[in-house]
Amino acid sequence: MEISGFDEINLVVAFNDVNLCLEAIAHGYRVIRTPNAKLLHLESVSRGLDTTAENMERFESEVSHLRKKWATCCKQAILSTIQTCFSISGL
Repeated sequence: MEISGFDEINLVVAFNDVNLCLEAIAHGYRVIRTPNAKLLHLESVSRGLDTTAENMERFESEVSHLRKKWATCCKQAILSTIQTCFSISGL
């Protein structure tokens, strides 16, 4: 399989969806979204907020991993096709 799926080691909580989309694009697939879908995402309801020092450190580690992994990609036009789908400042 070309796309490895979720990264449970480096992205324990956050950004697995973003990583999966970027990996799909890097392998030549398209990520399609529809404005007609009505989705409800209750962020942090089951696990709580990232307000503890430990959770904040984990979150920053995940952001750093995503930035490093996709640094080249993010500097190329590949991201321009999906900028409306998500945003990570400084990525």
